Amino acid sequence: MKPQVAKFEEALEAFAVESRNDRTTHPRLIQAQKDAMQSQLESLRLELIEYEDLQRGNMSPFDLEYILGVSRDLIRARIAAG
Repeated sequence: MKPQVAKFEEALEAFAVESRNDRTTHPRLIQAQKDAMQSQLESLRLELIEYEDLQRGNMSPFDLEYILGVSRDLIRARIAAG
């Protein structure tokens, strides 16, 4: 997964370099694209941290409380659907 992070960082840097010379795209659109890519990169980094923590066994037990309400929610959805 680390290679994907590195590739994404390179793509973001390449976009930044290319967009400096872009005279046809509105600056706000360029900034929105950069922001979106930066957000995706941050998400990828967080996923990598979580993945590595899971591999090391450093995660707390999963919270499965939500499962208790699944059957109730399915019944309610079925009733609502008719």
